[in-house]
Amino acid sequence: MATTSEETLPPIPPPEPHQLIPTAMQHKLNADKIETRIKNERYLRSHPEISHILSYFLSQVLATQPTDIGSFAASFFSDRNLKSNVEQHRLETLEYDRNFGDNEL
Repeated sequence: MATTSEETLPPIPPPEPHQLIPTAMQHKLNADKIETRIKNERYLRSHPEISHILSYFLSQVLATQPTDIGSFAASFFSDRNLKSNVEQHRLETLEYDRNFGDNEL
């Protein structure tokens, strides 16, 4: 008789009356959440261009304050000059930081 993976797993105990899910399942979810955050952080650190793109996008949103953010984003991210615009923004930001420092508000 073949067994499925569900048959070989121990049963999940029912949650306590004040819990929405069992403690063991909550621990697993927490561990998965931490693992996902670590993977995301590693990915973002290995791709600094993501923060450059988002910085440029946010600066444009705040500068133009579009009423239809969805249409603005679609146009922004489909711009053929996006790569060069992001690089120009990155260089301008570096120059600004060099001249005035990167002070928090």
